[in-house]
Amino acid sequence: RTGGQLGKDLPHPYDMLTFIADGVFKYKGWALSSEYLRRTSRNQPILRATDPVNYVYVGHGINTQLSYCFKSRWEIATRFAQIVPDPEVSQKTPSENNYTVGLSKYLNHHRVKAQWNLTYVSQKNLVANTPKSQFYTAFQVELGI
Repeated sequence: RTGGQLGKDLPHPYDMLTFIADGVFKYKGWALSSEYLRRTSRNQPILRATDPVNYVYVGHGINTQLSYCFKSRWEIATRFAQIVPDPEVSQKTPSENNYTVGLSKYLNHHRVKAQWNLTYVSQKNLVANTPKSQFYTAFQVELGI
């Protein structure tokens, strides 16, 4: 399938290799987390704009968050995420940068939390060099067990 176990069926079987590394550092209310992901696939055909969308996404990405939680249980956070497709799929998939600021309130320690995020997404088609950007916001309430 295009996403490994998920996604659309592929026209042919492909081998996929996914590498993931992550880490977390916490100190006196500060938290820094980061992850790196890389997917490769041998024998991936070079895609053209007219090809169907069933292909293996190959490329790399990072996701990093820096946050501070005050003693009042309010937390501020900044996040950065970047997705960069490899040249073989760049005809079909734009590169993307996400910049997020967030505010959370922990209502019952880490079991119940309300969170608001504002994100700026910047996409760029690497072949046509066409940029696209947008803002979006999200509000969520998390109820833990």
